[in-house]
Amino acid sequence: MIYFHFFCPIATFNNIIVINLNMSEFHLDQKDRRLLAGLDRNARSPTSLLAKKVALSKQAAAYRLERLQKNGVISGFLTIINLPLLGYTGFQLYLKLRSAPRKKEEALVTYALNHPRVIWGIRCTGSWDFLILFAEHSVKEFDSDLKALMREFSPFIATTAFSVYTSWRHLNHKYITGEEPAIRFLRESKTAEPIDELDRKILSIISTNCRASLLELAARTKIPASTVAYRLKELQKRRIIVGFMPHLDFNKTGYQYFHVILKLRPNVTDERKSQFLRFFEFHPNIVYIEECFGEADLELEAHFRNAIELREFLVGIRGRFGEALESDESVLAFDVIKYNYFPFKT
Repeated sequence: MIYFHFFCPIATFNNIIVINLNMSEFHLDQKDRRLLAGLDRNARSPTSLLAKKVALSKQAAAYRLERLQKNGVISGFLTIINLPLLGYTGFQLYLKLRSAPRKKEEALVTYALNHPRVIWGIRCTGSWDFLILFAEHSVKEFDSDLKALMREFSPFIATTAFSVYTSWRHLNHKYITGEEPAIRFLRESKTAEPIDELDRKILSIISTNCRASLLELAARTKIPASTVAYRLKELQKRRIIVGFMPHLDFNKTGYQYFHVILKLRPNVTDERKSQFLRFFEFHPNIVYIEECFGEADLELEAHFRNAIELREFLVGIRGRFGEALESDESVLAFDVIKYNYFPFKT
């Protein structure tokens, strides 16, 4: 039997967005959806520009934006930072727990929240109990972090596995906005892009609050707003910052969050894999695609209204890509414990 756990509303912990999912649905009208579409395109857009695109006054757009935040539909505003371009590799850690007491499970959550190289994590139900994504400079660094975690929690961990990410795709929330696909790629280059201490300070601040004003950024970095504006422009020009997005609590719009883990057959051609990826990019319910190796070859983050819709999706891809698909599994996320693309100490 599967038990679902739902917790209290969202909170912020040490400048990290913490989202506790619940099933209280908020009705979105057409103007709300158009406003979210504008934020999906660029969540750093001024309210006046968003208002123009939605055909609202600035005051009306500001009111709706505040209402979406107050009611938990928007849980934060994130900066998408191209970590592979900075020399980081994503290591997805899968954990299955033994009969761990709640206190130890909460300690693991706190561990992930405080860890300077954990950028994302969920509590889930299904094949795995936790998925935790590390951003590391090397395999050796990940090995050291994994050993440190196991020293503290191994008595309560039954099984572990991991995947190494080779590319990440961020997609817009097509199932809410009805927009055409917009894809933001995160992939490595031959040489890492250098950034200095000031760049790191700016990235650290806007990683979980991309709508921070230039004046706020200037005050926190203690440099002129004109310098902050120039640095932000350069970070985008160099593709270190690839976008600004709202982080939505999909449950507030009547959806559930599923993480799908796909293993492909060894003889799958690059052309067939490209067809896989293209299909997922255009699917309205897929919001992230990760190419990887290890436990998975592809990982998807999908928002469906219920497990029946998920099953229809899985049956559909088995029918469409069955000769290329070795296996699939999925977990239901009930707690997003961290989402921060630049948690690193500055």
